[in-house]
Amino acid sequence: MPCSPLVIFSPLPPVQNGIADYCAELLPWHTQDFDCTVVLDNAAPEPEVLAKVKIIRLAEYETRWNDFAGVPHLYHLGNNPDHVYLFPIAMRRPGVVVLHDASLHYLVDCQTLRWGDIDGYVEALTREYGYSGALLAEQFRNHGWRETSMFYALPMNRSILARSRSVIVHSRYAMGKALAQVPEADVVSIPHHIAPAALANDHVPQADARRRIGADQDELLLISLGFVTGAKRIDCILRSLARLRGKLPPFRYIIAGAAQPDQYDVQADIRRLGLEDRVTVTGYLSESLFFDYVAAADVVLNLRYPTGGETSGTLIRALGTGACTVVVDHGPFAEIPDGAAVKLAWGSDFEERLERSLLELAHAPDQRRQIGEAARAYIRDAHAIQRSAAAYRDVILAAQNKPEEPWAVSAAWEFATPSSHEAALSRLGVVKVQPGDLWWRQAAVPVKSDPIQVVTCLPHAASTQYMADLFGHIRETVQNVHRAQLIKALTQRYRRSCDLLLVAQPIEAVDRFWDLLVQANRALSFGGLLVLDLWQDDKDNTPPELAHPEDIDALLLRAGFRLRRRWIGPDDVSFALDLADPEGWQREPHAEGCWQAVKISEFIAPPDHWSHNKVAKLSQRVITDRADASLSSVEA
Repeated sequence: MPCSPLVIFSPLPPVQNGIADYCAELLPWHTQDFDCTVVLDNAAPEPEVLAKVKIIRLAEYETRWNDFAGVPHLYHLGNNPDHVYLFPIAMRRPGVVVLHDASLHYLVDCQTLRWGDIDGYVEALTREYGYSGALLAEQFRNHGWRETSMFYALPMNRSILARSRSVIVHSRYAMGKALAQVPEADVVSIPHHIAPAALANDHVPQADARRRIGADQDELLLISLGFVTGAKRIDCILRSLARLRGKLPPFRYIIAGAAQPDQYDVQADIRRLGLEDRVTVTGYLSESLFFDYVAAADVVLNLRYPTGGETSGTLIRALGTGACTVVVDHGPFAEIPDGAAVKLAWGSDFEERLERSLLELAHAPDQRRQIGEAARAYIRDAHAIQRSAAAYRDVILAAQNKPEEPWAVSAAWEFATPSSHEAALSRLGVVKVQPGDLWWRQAAVPVKSDPIQVVTCLPHAASTQYMADLFGHIRETVQNVHRAQLIKALTQRYRRSCDLLLVAQPIEAVDRFWDLLVQANRALSFGGLLVLDLWQDDKDNTPPELAHPEDIDALLLRAGFRLRRRWIGPDDVSFALDLADPEGWQREPHAEGCWQAVKISEFIAPPDHWSHNKVAKLSQRVITDRADASLSSVEA
């Protein structure tokens, strides 16, 4: 029976990328269940020949876009430049995303700042974290200030988590991190498999491996594997070895991976600590050499802190071949069973703990052997590749049966021209002005030819007729909700299923108004339009927290909206005006305002206070002034 098709986006070898190796190892298993097409970046090197796998480039995929409609898609997403090409496709055509790194902040950097696109970075940070992200983005734009902790505290993965049909991670830790960002996401943990090559290179005699790499047979050999980054705490290891130099037996420390000086200058630390005769950096290793170095080692040091939630493929390989490994007892590495690795708690005394462990392991070959055997047994059971492949198959098939959820408006909003609007008003012949009329008198609701889903909360029956006659909306797509039931109706509505929400009502309690904005954000699609027509029924009951137009502006920003336009009667005035005062309001019988705002983020930042201050006003003005009336920046 022919296999069903599957499109996979991922780099492949010879790209020097652990995810490329991971994907290539799984492909023979995928071909047993699917007819696989792998889409590579246009500039990627020619991959190795893979049986039963079609290889195409991104350009070909885009020209054949309709050919792949309805076909399940699998996206391997990592936090590095090799994955930039697939991110926009994963947003446009949702599928199953393998989130190899819980944080994608560096990936966003590669998409934007790497090319000098500061506006793109600001937009991404605002989309992911709303008002709070906008403040951080403006700080970066204006002053270049950005804390290193942002790469971990702000993982920039909310959009892809919410957009995907299902998400695969490799640990319970990564699952918790993903669900903390998007609680409703469908996240499945599938352990990172042990590479078949690791099984083939098991039980390599240590003496033979040392001869092949040119290591002394009698020295204590310590090894770290993979790219040399700051988070791998090579600096801690080097400082500890410098202090232990006279206490350890003769040793050599080999850093078996490619240096990345832009992230961490390892050679500078080696020279500063006087370890040139004891430390070697090999550069990137071939697969066969990689396993020789693992087999030659007495101890493998795989330290990572902080972690972006990644599971180390080099660590899984080392554990699976029986290496005695030292890790930081944090994140995914904390899930390794006790006894299968030496797990050191992170803290101010971490280097002291590391030194004690190295001294102990240096003189305990039997202990090293026992730890390695426990690691081998655990990995071969829990991380068997056939288990992973079967779990992938189940997730892909289940995701394919899920309906695609609404996401963003399909086209930019179009508004009536002044002449067409005036002609419509003349045709209607409406003279009397009532509360809740400002939205249609100012043409705040768009004209749009595509079908859109509209929810309204309007004060009088004629308003729906105005919408049909003035703006040409098909009445069947409009759902009118009674004011008392509006929040409940939005809460029960399918998420992101509304393109336009029009609310015309009196100013009410702050808490209820905030609830309305939160639920409006939930119901609206990205790029969806929120139109608020608010008026004052009784000046004595106007909440002081909502007495000024700027108060509404601030709440809209915090609720994930970008203000497009605002009308406040003839002038910008307070809702708390005394209507009996002829100097206060002369041209209208009621104080009324209309806000038109676009949903740009699902990150809600509840107000921490309701008082006015210069900092809050400044931040609101900066963000509002930079707002672009076009919706192109919020389209997926």
